[in-house]
Amino acid sequence: MTITIKIDTGNAAFANGNRDAELARLVARVAQRLERGAIASGKREGQALVDLNGNKVGTVTVTGR
Repeated sequence: MTITIKIDTGNAAFANGNRDAELARLVARVAQRLERGAIASGKREGQALVDLNGNKVGTVTVTGR
């Protein structure tokens, strides 16, 4: 199985020194989903990652189960 996380850091949520904190928040959200089995189980394959402003900034996909 391969889990791919793609995040575009080109918007306002990542500006003004917030990049690392916002990336950490998004990765923590992915970790929470993994703990619940919401990603690896395939229930929510290809789900969106949303920044603090509500914009879609990336995706998490699972392949090769």
